[in-house]
Amino acid sequence: MVPDRLRMFYLLSAMVVVMAIMIGRGTALSQDAASADDVSTDNSIALRRKVEALIKLMNDDRRAVRVRAQLDLLQMGPCALDHLPPPELMPNASLRHSVDTIRRRLEQQQARDSIQPSTVSLSGEYSLREILDEMTRQTENRFRVSADAKKLLEKKLAVQWRDIRFWKAVHELTSNGKIDVSSPAVVESEQETEPKFLKSGVENTLLVTQASENETASHAIDNTGVFRVELTKVQLRPALIPGAERLLRVTVRLTAEPRLQPLFMRYTGKDASVSLVGHGHLESFSPNANKEIPLGNSGNEVEATWNFPVPDGVTVQFISLDGDLTVQTAAGQEEFVFRNLTNAKGKEIRRGGLTVRLDDIQFQPASERIPPTSRLFLSPVVSYDRGGPAFESHRTWIFHNDARVVDDAGKPTRALADFKTLLQTDGNVKLQYTFDRLSRPMDRYSFRYVAPTLIINIPVKFQFDKVSVTGAASGPE
Repeated sequence: MVPDRLRMFYLLSAMVVVMAIMIGRGTALSQDAASADDVSTDNSIALRRKVEALIKLMNDDRRAVRVRAQLDLLQMGPCALDHLPPPELMPNASLRHSVDTIRRRLEQQQARDSIQPSTVSLSGEYSLREILDEMTRQTENRFRVSADAKKLLEKKLAVQWRDIRFWKAVHELTSNGKIDVSSPAVVESEQETEPKFLKSGVENTLLVTQASENETASHAIDNTGVFRVELTKVQLRPALIPGAERLLRVTVRLTAEPRLQPLFMRYTGKDASVSLVGHGHLESFSPNANKEIPLGNSGNEVEATWNFPVPDGVTVQFISLDGDLTVQTAAGQEEFVFRNLTNAKGKEIRRGGLTVRLDDIQFQPASERIPPTSRLFLSPVVSYDRGGPAFESHRTWIFHNDARVVDDAGKPTRALADFKTLLQTDGNVKLQYTFDRLSRPMDRYSFRYVAPTLIINIPVKFQFDKVSVTGAASGPE
């Protein structure tokens, strides 16, 4: 009996020790989390106090002090934006103008920062599901997993990433995880029921599928920028008649990070050059051609193609390709919130280079309609400081952003019934959104509009050396 009692005592003691360790670990983790929150709070308070002190100096009688304070505030960068006071709290017009100028410059800087390549840091062994979730958390680039690839989500993969570019991380996953990652057309979110022409019910994602053994690989890939550049086709096409020049066709595919909103790609016939090993450069078939390819809501992927005549008798086995093109991109997504719709008519909000004014509000209560449901018409006017090709009449997708009515608890309604473009000029547009089936008074709702504050031309340069040519041959074909 004694050994059994001792055994039971030791077993209970061991269980108590294990429980104590687990509780201790949990307490430590909680303390670490609380400590991290405290550090974040302390940093926020310190930032706010620094901004307040600099703004006070910007109202000093001495010009040198004011200028120094403005420069110090600008050097703080976009982190100061959340702590800048609203214009109506400024004691005089001069200080109001200075703060507004700084706010605009910091918002533009924030927009430019948003188009830089995102990076991922992760080290250890994780399931594919955990890796994709962490990549989304760090970069805001979302993934969608196809049915055939879901069985791979629990597969363990070892990664050693330290500030690695997003597309390079994706490339390593495709190499080690037996998956393919591509950019499909924009897909409708399962949680939303709004029309596809609005960003509120649509999102750009990368589609994760199981790797196919028969899939044709790209000739070369550049994963260093915010756009993945793939050389998908290097093909020598035969001459139509004997003795005529053959045609070398080169196709490059660009895929943007899903978090971006590219509008269109622009390039010319002479923006790419090809050199043959031992034969010098080839001239473009149409060097003066100007091409502009819209992306719109078709996804974040687009292709550019160049043709190069090859003289008869020249052997083409390997080429080098370098080139550049431009992708005009909407950057710096900002939220414009008009609260208490009863008093929001005429209110104007400015972020970066964009101003949104709620020009008109019309509400039809349920008692005035058949069937008896309320209807709300909202007409925002969206104005950019600069116009340009992105605002031409056939490119209305730049204004088709996340637009919704939310209640006083911040919960979005699913009542969007219609959308119209009432007026469009260079850099300006007047829209109309119609919402049905609203069950509360107007003062209980807010209008939320999310839009890019800056339109930026992103240069994309690429260079590929010693690339093999499909259909390479010598002499007439």
